[in-house]
Order: sequence, then structure tokens, then C-alpha cells
Amino acid sequence: MSGKRNSGFTLVELLVVIGIIAILIGVSLPALNKARRAAYTAKCASNMHAIGTGIANYVTDYNGSLPAAYTYVRMVLTGGVGGTDEQPQSAQYGYVHWSSYLYRPDFSESKFASGPNNIGISTQNPGPYTDGSKWGMFQCPELDSGGLPPTDPSLANFDSWMPYTEAQGYVDYQAPRLAYTLNEALCPRNKFIPGEMGNNATSYEHYVKAGSVPNSGQVILGTELNDAPGACEAPPDTGNGSSMVIKSHRPVNGYVDLQGNNLAQLSGMVQPIRNSFSAHNTITPNPSGNFAALSTLDFIGRNHGPKMLDANGWDTRKTNFLYLDGHVETKDIRSTKSPWQWGAAAYSLYPDISINK
Repeated sequence: MSGKRNSGFTLVELLVVIGIIAILIGVSLPALNKARRAAYTAKCASNMHAIGTGIANYVTDYNGSLPAAYTYVRMVLTGGVGGTDEQPQSAQYGYVHWSSYLYRPDFSESKFASGPNNIGISTQNPGPYTDGSKWGMFQCPELDSGGLPPTDPSLANFDSWMPYTEAQGYVDYQAPRLAYTLNEALCPRNKFIPGEMGNNATSYEHYVKAGSVPNSGQVILGTELNDAPGACEAPPDTGNGSSMVIKSHRPVNGYVDLQGNNLAQLSGMVQPIRNSFSAHNTITPNPSGNFAALSTLDFIGRNHGPKMLDANGWDTRKTNFLYLDGHVETKDIRSTKSPWQWGAAAYSLYPDISINK
């Protein structure tokens, strides 16, 4: 009489099933990772499209002018920019970033003000500048926490690796997490007074009319940030001596100064040095970890696709670029060199502070 077979799996059968499942997972994971990376790239590009739309609306509302990359928080009752003076002369009360111009939360400087002159937003009362979930347009899903914190974050948004903030006790008017930056050739920094950059500089920056820039479909307006520690670090403008601070509010540019200093900003410069934009002298081939930036172009992240290094050690991942006409392209940062796409001139740099007409 034959015995009745047990309806359960034998150990061998279980091992076979487990092996098949493992093979299927191994086959499907690369495809899933590829699909996820493609989705992240598309989401990031969509965010940049939205930012382009926001900037276009800003241009319409402000008589054709592009926004500044940032300004300093002014004293509400006194101070500001005028003549040959600028108050305050540093970001001692924090920064007003372009992301706050577009998002336009329900705030005013006076609503969240603190101190005797109603200046800035305090870390004790940061208003809408704490909750990153409300600022999704400015975040990239490819980056940790969606992007970098401000130079002066709220207490709830302070990263442990940040050694110092400039405006002690104040919070920047900026997206709590930021993945994008603008081109300084089009969007000036807060350098509106002669000599603001030091060394008796006679050149300074001013607002740019969007319609004055030719070939708008070939000029980069914005791009992505690199979230590697140190990517956007620099000595503080005020306060704690040599300590480094995060400079996520800064724009990028494709220029060098008259002495060939790659890390310098636009003030004091005259024209693009097209041949200097290359891996060996103005941009780091593989900007990861706590590296020393060669230029502000090192602030730009290579965030999309699997990380692979070519024969020259170059990180070949792609980057999203927003152009002045509103379209977005995903490509290698090196392709922005030829044809040159960082502006045929330093449009935000002129010998006066009048609007470029």
C-alpha cells in the first residue's frame, strides 16, 4: 500500500521557489530603479517648468524685470538702498530669496517682525519658512530632504552638519528646502552700490529686463543645486570669522573676474571667458563629498541617472536646465559650453543701477 504524499512543499521545492523569486527580483530591480530615476527626473523638470511660469508671472507683474537672486532683509523703518549707501551692508537680518517672490506666502516683514526696528523674521516666529511640505515646487526628489536648507534656517530646519548661520536669531525668506538656483547673468545679487564687493570696485549689479536678452531659448535662467556637503559653503558675510556657512541662496554664473579668479561673482567682471569653462580649471569633474569648489558652476548638481564616471573621472549624470523662454532641457552640464548658454554678456552688471531697457 503506497503512502499518501504530504501536500506541503519539500525543502528542495521551497529552495527552488525562493531561487526563482530571487532571480525575478534581480531582473526587475534595475528596471524599477531606472523607472524611478526617470520619474524623479521628470518631476524635477516639472518643478523647473513651474518655476519658469512663476518667474514669467513675476516679470509681468514687475514691468518686465527678472527677479533678483536675493536681497538683504532691510530695516522696515529706516535704511535700504540709495545714493552711495546701503543699509544694512551685510545680511545681518537674513536674506530675501527669489523663491519667496514666487511662492508669495501670506506674510510681510512687519507681520513676522521682531526687534526694535521690525527687522527680519525671528527663529522663534519663522512664519511660513519652516514647513518644507508647503514648498514642494522648490524641491527635487533626487536630493536628500528635497534640497539644501537656507543660510539662516528655522530651528526646526537646522541640519546638524551646518556649523554656523550668519544672521543669528533670524530666518531667511526662502524655501525651507531648496533644490534650484538662478543664473546671476540674468538675476542680480544684492550688490547694488559701487564698492559693495570691496576693493573699490566701480561695477555693481542691477535688475534686468527679460525682453532685453536676445536668444532667450539659448540662455540658461535656472538649474539644479548640488547637495553635497561643502558644495555651497563659503565664509560668512558677517559674524563668526572663518567659520563656513551654507550659501544656498547664491546664484551661479559662467564668468571669471579680470584677474581670472574662478570663484568670484559678477561684480568686477566684464564678459564671459568662454574657453575657461572646462573640467580642468573651472568646474570639478566629480563634485561629491566635502570638496573645494572651483567656481560657482560647482554649485550645480549632477543629480539624474546612475552615477558613472567616464575615462576622465567625470560624473556623467544629467542636470535639468531652465531657459529664459521657459523650456527645460535635461543634459550633461558640459553641453552648456558649446554653444555657450550662460549669457553672451553679464546682463545684470552695468555701470549704473538703472533698469536695463
